[in-house]
Amino acid sequence: MCKIKNYAVVWDSCFFVNSFLYGCRYHHAQGSPKVILGLSAYEFWKEKVADGTVNWPKDQTEVADFFKYLRGKDGKDGQDGQSAFEQWKEMIADGSVDNPHDPDKKWSPENNTIQDFWRFLTGASGEDGQTPHVGDNGNWFIGNEDTGIGARGRDGQNGADGKMARTVVMPCPRRSLSVITATGLLTV
Repeated sequence: MCKIKNYAVVWDSCFFVNSFLYGCRYHHAQGSPKVILGLSAYEFWKEKVADGTVNWPKDQTEVADFFKYLRGKDGKDGQDGQSAFEQWKEMIADGSVDNPHDPDKKWSPENNTIQDFWRFLTGASGEDGQTPHVGDNGNWFIGNEDTGIGARGRDGQNGADGKMARTVVMPCPRRSLSVITATGLLTV
């Protein structure tokens, strides 16, 4: 019922599946695996279904049925939770929450509409930032401060020389020839 091949490779994956479904338990005995067969959880369950200890249809005792049994039936749905807006309204109701736009003041419990909620979430307006720019020396500046970082990258290495285009001669429908060269198309 339980076969071991390539002990080092099979050990981890085989152990759980085989011991759970087929009752194989592995023991190290002088450096080599020893297999002792016994009842697995699956086999024990099958016996208990057969003798009526486990309330389960006696004709549904395949491995897939065992996993269905383990999963159990769906529970009852819980109560719906509150939305973030509803939780916020409860939070501000006693007037003890700081106003994010003016931390020295408390948020008024009367300001409890959805628009107030979104305004509360945005917090206070920050100061305008400074736009980085490249100074006369080629470095990045933030405001009047030279960051010391050059705005231009290092020169790259020269590439390999390209290959010369081949001249291709092809007939044209008007009994003339077109020649494609490195400098363009010439029709003769």
